Amino acid sequence: MIAPKNIFRLLVLLGVLVNISAISADIMEPDGALYASIAKGMYNRGDLVNLFAHGTDWLDKPHFPFWMAAFSYALFGLSSFAYKLPALVFWGIGGWYCWEYALRWHGRTVAQVALLVYLTALHLVISNNDVRAEPYLTGMLMGAVYHYRKAMTQQWTEVIAGSAWLAAAIMTKGIFVLIPVIAGLLWFWWKGAGNSLIPDALHTGEPPSDGWQGMVHQLRRRRWWIGLLLVFIFILPELYCLWVQFDAHPDKEVFGRQGVSGIQFFFWDSQWGRFFNNGPIRGQGEPFFYLHTLLWAFLPWSVWLYLALGQSIFKQRSLDALCAGVSISAFLLFSLSRFQLSHYLNMVFPFFAVLLAQWLVGMADNARVWRFAARAQVLVILVLLLACAVIWGLLSGGGYWWVLGWVLLGGGLVWLCFRGFLDSGLSAIHLPLERSRVLLSTYLAALTLYGFLNMFFYPVLLRYQAGTQAAFWLAANQPDEPVHLVEPVSYSLDFYATNTVYYTGFESLIIQARQKPQLVFSSPETFDSLQDRRCRVKVEKRFAFFPVSRLQMGFLLPSSRPEYVQERWLAWVSAPSFFQGPVAVASFQTRFYAPLHTTGEAKPSLDPTGGVKISGQ
Repeated sequence: MIAPKNIFRLLVLLGVLVNISAISADIMEPDGALYASIAKGMYNRGDLVNLFAHGTDWLDKPHFPFWMAAFSYALFGLSSFAYKLPALVFWGIGGWYCWEYALRWHGRTVAQVALLVYLTALHLVISNNDVRAEPYLTGMLMGAVYHYRKAMTQQWTEVIAGSAWLAAAIMTKGIFVLIPVIAGLLWFWWKGAGNSLIPDALHTGEPPSDGWQGMVHQLRRRRWWIGLLLVFIFILPELYCLWVQFDAHPDKEVFGRQGVSGIQFFFWDSQWGRFFNNGPIRGQGEPFFYLHTLLWAFLPWSVWLYLALGQSIFKQRSLDALCAGVSISAFLLFSLSRFQLSHYLNMVFPFFAVLLAQWLVGMADNARVWRFAARAQVLVILVLLLACAVIWGLLSGGGYWWVLGWVLLGGGLVWLCFRGFLDSGLSAIHLPLERSRVLLSTYLAALTLYGFLNMFFYPVLLRYQAGTQAAFWLAANQPDEPVHLVEPVSYSLDFYATNTVYYTGFESLIIQARQKPQLVFSSPETFDSLQDRRCRVKVEKRFAFFPVSRLQMGFLLPSSRPEYVQERWLAWVSAPSFFQGPVAVASFQTRFYAPLHTTGEAKPSLDPTGGVKISGQ
C-alpha cells in the first residue's frame, strides 16, 4: 500500500514528467526557433555581448535567455534539448517557489493544491514546449516576490536574493516587470498585511492598520531603497552589452534609421513604446483580450480562478494580498497595452495558483457555489478527454493506436477517482472528500491531454515545419553546401542546419547566382519571381509547410487540410551572366501559387509510419 504522502509525490512527479516530455522535440517557429538560432550564433562566435538575427544586429529582447541557452549549448551541444533545458529549470524553480510561498504563509494543503495547479496550467505546458522567455519569468518573478516578503520579517539580506531575481527578470523581458512587483508590494502594505511586520522602532504610537500610513511606514525602511539600487547594479551587464553593440556605434542602422540607442530602447521603446503603440514594434490590443484569453490559457482551472477572484472582489473574501496585487496589476497592465500576446500572462500563473488554492481550501461550505464549481469542472474534464480523442481521430489516419490507449488509461483513472476507488490516496490532501475527488480528476484529465499533446500531437504537427525537415534532409544529402534563406525565411532551418546559412536579399542572390548556382530555401512564389528575372530554377526537394504555432481548424480537418498546406522548396538557382545580357527588369511580385489545391497536383499528407510525405512525388 502506497503511503498518502508518496501518492502526492507521485502526482507531482507525473506532472513534471509530462511537462518535460517535449524537451527533445523540434523547436517551433517563429519565435522559439529565432531565439534558438540567435543563441546558436552567440555560442558559435564565442560572443556574449552582441545579438545577431537575419545576419544583422538585433535589438528586441534582452540577453539573459540567450546567455543561458549559449551556456547550455557549451555543455550539451547544439540541440533542442540544450535550448529548452535552462528554461525548464527556471520553470521548475517557479514551481518550487510556488510551493514554498504557499507552505510558509498558507499551510501545507494550500501548497499542495497550488503546486498541482501550477503543474497543469495549459499555457505553461505549451510554453515548456514552445520555449520563449516565459518559463524563465515564472521562476524569476515568483522568486523575487518570495524573498521580498521574507525580507519584511527576516534579515534585510533577503532583499539581495529578491533583487537578484528581479534583475534577472528585467534582463529577460524588460524593465516593465518592475511594475507588478512594486504594485503588489504597495497593495500588500495598503491592505495592512505588512504593518504587523514593521519593527517597533519605526512606530510612534499605535501602528497603522492600512492605507497610506501603512505604505509610508514601509517606504521609510532603507532595505527597499537598497533593493532598488541593487536591481540597477545587477542589470549593468545588460546595459553594458547594449552600449557596446549600439550606443557606441551610432552609425549602425536599426529599425531603418541610424543613431538608435540600445539603452534608450531597453528603458523606454521596448516596453512603453509597445504600451503606447508609438515605438518601433507595434500591435493592436483590445481591453478584453486577456479576459477571454485566460479562459483557455489557465485551463483546466480558469473557471475556478474566476470564481475565486469574483468572490474575493464582490463577497469580500480575503485572499493573499501580495499575490493578488502582483497578478491583477500585471493583468490590468497587459490589458491596457496596445501590444498583446497570450503568453505574456504566464509569468503571473504561480500567483494565480496560490490564490486559487487558498480559495479552494478556505471556501466555506456554500452548497450552491460548490455545486456550480463541481459541475463546471466535470464539463472541463469531459472537454479535455474528448479533445484527445477528436484530435487523434483527425490526425492519425487509423495509426498510432497507442495514443487511444493513453487516452483510455487517463479516462479510466478519472472514472475510478469519481467512483471513489482512489479515496485512500486523497487523504494526502486535506480537503473535503468530494472536493479532493474533483481536484484529482481534473489533474489526471489535464495530464492525459498534455501527455497526448507532447507525445503525439506536436511531433505529428512539426512534420509540417518545412525548415526543420529541410535541415535534416540537408544533413543527410548536402551537408557541406551553403544554403541561402530568402523571404520568407525559416529560423528552424538556421538552427538545425549543419550547413552555413546565409540570409540573402533578392538582388544579392541574383548577383551571386551569376557566379555559380546557389542552393536556396524559400517559397514557390519567390522562385516564380526569380524566373521572372530570367533565373533558372532546379528544384532539389519539396517540403510540406504549415505555420504550426498558428493552428487553424481547417488544417485539422482532413477534408480541408490541402487548402491550408503550402510548400517550401530547396532549389538550385543560377542567373545569366553579364555576357548573356541583362537580367529582365521585372518587379518582385508575389503571385498566388497553389500547386497543392489543384486536381492531379501533389497533395501533402501525414504518413502514419513516420515523416511527411507528398503523394505523387
